[in-house]
Amino acid sequence: MRIKLKPAVRRRLVAIQRRLVGWAGLVLALGLGALIGIDLLYQPGRFPFRHIDLKVQRQPDAIAIDERALGEVLSKITADNYFSVDLSRLAALTEQVPGVHRASLRRIWPDTLRVRVQPVRPQAVWNRSQCLHADGRPHACPEAAHAGLAQLYGPAERLPGVWRRYVEWRDLLENHGLTLHALQLDEQGLWRLLVSGVDVGAPMQILLPDRHADTLLMRFTRAAGSHLAAEVGRMRRVDLRYANGFAVQWRPQSLLSVKP
Repeated sequence: MRIKLKPAVRRRLVAIQRRLVGWAGLVLALGLGALIGIDLLYQPGRFPFRHIDLKVQRQPDAIAIDERALGEVLSKITADNYFSVDLSRLAALTEQVPGVHRASLRRIWPDTLRVRVQPVRPQAVWNRSQCLHADGRPHACPEAAHAGLAQLYGPAERLPGVWRRYVEWRDLLENHGLTLHALQLDEQGLWRLLVSGVDVGAPMQILLPDRHADTLLMRFTRAAGSHLAAEVGRMRRVDLRYANGFAVQWRPQSLLSVKP
C-alpha cells in the first residue's frame, strides 16, 4: 500500500533531508580539517623546542651530575616536536644520567622546555655497588662517594625492607648515642649490625633474627639503658637470638703494669 503525502509534508521532509546532508557534510569537513591540522602540528621538524630552561637543585651532600651526559640527553630533546614529545620517556632518560635522582619536564609555550633536576644525595651504599638516595632508591655512583656512608648488604629483592630497617634502627640507636655503620641480611634471615658508641674504636656486632627483630632490638636498648653507648667499646658481639634475653661477648681487657 502506497501512502501519498501532502505536498506541504513532502516539502518539509525534503528540507529536513537537505539540512541533514548539509550538517553531515559540515561535520565531515570539520573532521578532515582537524585531522589535517593535527597532522601538521605533529609532523617531525615542526614546532621544535628552541630553548631549555634547566635548573639543578644544589645540595651540599649531593653527587656531582655528569654534565656531559646530561647535555647529550637534552640536545636530543630540542629536536622533538612541542606537541608530540613524550615527557615521561624523556624524564626517564634524564634520570638515567649519573648523579640524577629525579627529573621533571614541562612545556612552556611556544618553544621552551622547562627541566628541573634533583641530584642524588647518598645516604648509604648497597652491596658495595650502588648509592641509596634518601628515599632508598639505588643509583650508580663513583666509588669515592662511598666514603663515610653506611654499608648495607642483602639479597637484591630485599632492598626495600633492608632500607626501611636501616632507617628505623639508625634512628633508634642514635637516641642511645650509637652509630649504625653497617647492616647485613643474609640468605638465612639473620641480621648483622655493626655499631659504635661514644669511643670511636672497634665497633660491636649485633645479631638479630628476622622474626621479631624490632622488638628484640628495642628490648636490648631499653635493658642497656643510658650506659650502652659508653659500654660499646668493651663489647665485641651481642647476640639477641634468645627468647628471654641476650648474650654479650666481651673484649679481652688489657693488663696494666703499675710502677711502684
